[in-house]
This record gives sequence, structure tokens and C-alpha cells, in this order.
Amino acid sequence: MQKLSLSNHKQQELIESLELFESWLEGREGKEMRTSVLKDRGLSPYAIAPLGRLIEKSENDIQGEDPSSIHGQSKVVIVSVDPEHASFQEMIEQVEEYSRVVEEMVFFLPSYHLPSHLQNRPWFSNFKIIDYRTDQEQVFVRFEKQEGDLSGIKESNLQIWLHLVETILEGALRKQDSVSVAQSMDESLDTLLEKENFKKLVEYRFELQEQKGVIQSLNKKIKKLNTQNAALQKRSNDLKKRISHFQNDNSARYLIGSAFIEAMKSPVKMIMLPKRLFGIYRRAKSGSLYVNRTKTSKSDKVASSTPVPAQMSPIDTGKEAILFVPTNGAGLGHLTRLLAIARRVKKQDPDKEIIFHTTSSAMHLILQEGFLGYHLPSKMLFPEETTARQWNTLLQDQLDQAIDLHMPKTIVFDGAYPYAGLVSSMDKTDGMDKVWVRRGQHKDGITDRIKEREDNFDRIMVPGEAGKEAAEEPAADQKIIDCEPVIYMDKDELYDRKTVRQLWNVSDDKKIVYIQLGAGNINDIDSTIGRLVSALKERDDVFIVIGESIIGKRLNITEEGVMTLRDYPNSMYFNGFDLAITATGYNTFHELMYFGVPSIFVPNENTKTDDQVARANIAGDAGAAVVLRDPNRDDFVEAINHVLDEENNKRMKEASQSLITSNGADQIARHILEMSRVNA
Repeated sequence: MQKLSLSNHKQQELIESLELFESWLEGREGKEMRTSVLKDRGLSPYAIAPLGRLIEKSENDIQGEDPSSIHGQSKVVIVSVDPEHASFQEMIEQVEEYSRVVEEMVFFLPSYHLPSHLQNRPWFSNFKIIDYRTDQEQVFVRFEKQEGDLSGIKESNLQIWLHLVETILEGALRKQDSVSVAQSMDESLDTLLEKENFKKLVEYRFELQEQKGVIQSLNKKIKKLNTQNAALQKRSNDLKKRISHFQNDNSARYLIGSAFIEAMKSPVKMIMLPKRLFGIYRRAKSGSLYVNRTKTSKSDKVASSTPVPAQMSPIDTGKEAILFVPTNGAGLGHLTRLLAIARRVKKQDPDKEIIFHTTSSAMHLILQEGFLGYHLPSKMLFPEETTARQWNTLLQDQLDQAIDLHMPKTIVFDGAYPYAGLVSSMDKTDGMDKVWVRRGQHKDGITDRIKEREDNFDRIMVPGEAGKEAAEEPAADQKIIDCEPVIYMDKDELYDRKTVRQLWNVSDDKKIVYIQLGAGNINDIDSTIGRLVSALKERDDVFIVIGESIIGKRLNITEEGVMTLRDYPNSMYFNGFDLAITATGYNTFHELMYFGVPSIFVPNENTKTDDQVARANIAGDAGAAVVLRDPNRDDFVEAINHVLDEENNKRMKEASQSLITSNGADQIARHILEMSRVNA
């Protein structure tokens, strides 16, 4: 790692103090030197925390003093650890206390004892790393408290922290590799010397060099073929555009020929022929000739005076692209499912290029996965005067440009009903596999209308419902394929129960109850969430966590023993929950069952298409949940006591995990990649 230079005189003094601090630890100078030197530099002895615990805090050896008492006396806490004599957990807890009263914290740690969960501490988001270095043996990190806008501090700290960890690991691996290589070389040379077989070694090296040459030649040919393929794709696109242009009756040649034919049929048009030809010439010269001339409203005629921009050439990445198109307005369900599938596609085939085009406002979730994304706001966010035709035209234009730029081999849509703009854009593109991820469990009367759009797709992937029998392996030409429920995270990605409790400082005698019922006021005793919180507070052994959407309005909750969780995905904390009380939207329901969280379900019965009551009853019938419809306070009290009973809780956890055996995201990703290979 590049050693960072000190930025100012204050940092130089701090490093000098650290060096003197090391000398004191080694016993060369003694306590008097330590006290006087630190006081000269404005650093009180209160500020030192060596060996994972606070040492003597003053010349009088005062012990056990509250960290808050150092306020005004010290601005810096120095943390040094001897792992042979210190408890790392004790040190972290003491730092937690000091973070409330100091302005700077300096860590002086052995590199092999770098804490792995330091980034989960609350102060990690308001103390910024301003200096750091490592020499593979020791790590120096300096934090400075920040005021005002704290956004971005945690992300910046995480990048530096990961960089430190990666640097230390790389150094360790290099040492290990060098030892392994040296040992391997010694053994090989000994063998060759014993057998006097140097000739074979030379022949092997020549053969290896020859194979390398063959590989380089093949790589050049592959690169050349890729270039030729890209050129052919571009030419094909150009021809398609020209064909479309002629089909729209917009070419000068077509219009001139049409003018002559009509003039031959009509004496009046023959007289007007010169004027008409001159008009075609003027329009062709100005560029306005090449606009779609479909007759529509007056406003469309005004818009048609704008020339069509020149076509962009495709971006040549040398990779096959897949375009994912989730549609979301107020929620995250469709986006979450396609992100889950895209993550598995990338895992199964890292060479695939993943592109997103979405109407969801949570674009940052796409970008944080490392995927490229395009965004058009949902129609509900446009002025109410915006017509469906105007919005669909915008959607089609954006999709056309994204397809022309990236030339995707496959387009994957997730939504309740394909928009007209999406269908129009797909119809213009030949040779592209079209997949619709369309979940089931619709209300009566909805299915027939949805089936009308199936003809626009080559394959329909149907994420199933918990508790249904696993579908048989589909035939090669089967259009509609049933899959297991789609889950965003894998089980090994979740925090364990102990970590969740440490993050939120919840004692072991408390039961953590998670609530996610949408909008509501917990102070309104007549609202569902108000009745629920009131029922929970009858018990003194619960810690309440209320989940809120990262794209929704923040909940104004200040009650003691109640915290809000605004993260993505909230399922990363599910191992820590003893009970969940939620509606039965597709993603939340199946995540709770997949990760084994005993639940009370209050289905939302006012959805347009989703049958949440039927879904909730699947878990209720299996003994994995209690289902309540329009519950009162007494209903909540009875259900909560039932689920939090130790024996009932254990049985419900086992029952919920038995409802889902595998993650449908892996299945759908595999089918998409197989389609791509078959149709290549």
C-alpha cells in the first residue's frame, strides 16, 4: 500500500505521541515521561486505552472513571492492542463509550487482529478515516469526528477498511505463495538431479512455450471474429432502420415516385406536380422529411417537425448483454426479483453484461450491484395531464436507444402487465429472446387479461408460491415454466442472531419482533399498527423493530423500545427475529418462510391483482404462521402470546422452512442462460 504523507503539523505531533506511547509500552521511559509528554501536546492521560482496557487515568492512578468525565480534558483517544493479553470485544465496547465525548480516535493494531465488524458500530458513520497505513505487521488508522452532512462517510470508511483488509490478505497470500513455490522448486530440482533428467524439463518448457503461442493465435482469431460479428450486427441494424424507413413511406424516392403516379391519374395533380416536387426537395434538404408521418393530433404534427437524430453505433464490449426491465411505482417487488435473478446470472456466467431499464425510483440498488441502469420515472410521477400514449412513447424511445447501444441477446421483463411501449420496442427487434417473469397467485378475473400479452414473449417464467409441489423439468420447447419462489439473498449472506443483537444492543432476555404493515401511525389506537404496538407493549420482554421502505416516507417514531429499520434488503436481519408481523406481499412472505421466521400475517385485501389472503392461508394451513383478517387488539394479544411460546415458536420455524426447498432465482437464471446458448 502507498504510504500516505501527513497533511499537517497536528498529524505529525500525533505520530510522535504514538512513537512515545510505544516506548512507554515497552517500559523504556516510564509513567512520568508518558504523563508529561502527553500533557505537553494537549493529550490527557485519560485519552489512552492500551492493552484493550483503560490503564491508569491520572498520576493518582484513579480507576473506573466514567468516560464522560474526560469531556473538555481530552480530544483524542489512542487505542493499542496486545492480542495476547486483551479481549478485543472489551476494547470495542470501551471505544463505543469514548466515541461520544472525543473528537479523534487513533487505532494502533496488529494487522492479523483487524476487527471484522468494526464497520457495524454506530460511530463508524460519523467518524471519518483521514489517515491510514499498514506495513503488513501493524495497522495505523486515524478517525476524526464529522459534523453536518454525514452522508457518504460510512461508504468512504468501508472502502478504506476493505482496502486495508485486502492489502493485508494479499501480503499474506504472497508470502504463502513464495514459500510454496520455493518448496515446490526444491522438491522438483532434487527429483531431477536424482534422476539426471534435465532433458525432460527443457522439452517441457519448449512445449509449454509452443502451447502459449497457439493460445495467443487463437485469442487473436477470436478477437477478429468478434470484431467482424460486431460489424455485421451494425450493418444488420442499419438495414433494419432503412427497411423501417421505407415502410414508413418517408423516403424521397418513394415520395417522388408516388407524386408521379398520382399526377398521371389526375390532371389537377399533374399541374401541381412541380410544386409538390419542390416541397419534397425542401423537406429532404432540411431533414424534416425523415420523421414518421403517421397522421395523429395537431400536437403530434408540431412535434413531427423535429428531425430524427442520427443512429448511434453499438457499444462493443465483446460480451453478450441481457436487458432486465422491472416496472415499479410505489414498491420494490418487481425490481427485487430481477435483481435476484441478475445476481445469479452473473454468478453462473460472469462474462454476461447486465443492463437494467426500470421505472423504479430505487436506481441506486441497481448501481450498488455493479450493473448499468437506465431510468424512466413511473407514469404516476408525471403530471396528471400526461397521457398514456405520451408516456409509452417516451418508454419506447428509451428502450430503442438502449437496445441499439447494447444489442442485448435477451430481454427479461417483470411486471403485472407489459406496457405498450415495451411491446412496441420488442416487436421491432428480431432475434432477441423475450422473457416475462410473471408471478402467479392472481385474483379471479385477472388471469385472462394477462394471458393476452403472452404471445409477445418467447418464454414465461412463473415464480411459484410456497408449499406447492416442485415442478417437473420442463421440455426444451415448453413456453410456460413454473419455478420455485424467487428470493433475493442466500442463507449464508444473512447476519447471525448474535450479530443482530449486538448491532442493536438488544439483551438476550428480549424477544425481537419485526413489523412491516405499510403506512400507519403507531400513536393512533384505532389504526392496525396502533393496536398492534399497544398489544406488544403489554409484554416487558419484547424489542419492537418497524420496517420501512427505503423509497417511502420516513416514519416519525420516538417511543422507547421501538426502532425503525430502513435498509435493503431488511431480510439480512431475519435470523435475529423471534416473530414477524407483516402483510403477505410476494417477496416479504417468501423471504420470511425461506429463512424460517415464525409469523403473524395480516393480508392486504385491497390489492388490484395479488391474492394475499390465499397466500397467507398457505402458511396458516402448514402451521408456519397465524393469519388475522381485520384483527382487533385482543386478536393481536392472543396471536402474539401463541407465537412467542417457546415450543410453538420452534415448531413454526421448522414448518416455515419446509415450505420452500430451493431458490427460484437460480432456476430462472439457468433457464435464461440455456435459452441464450440454444439460440446462439
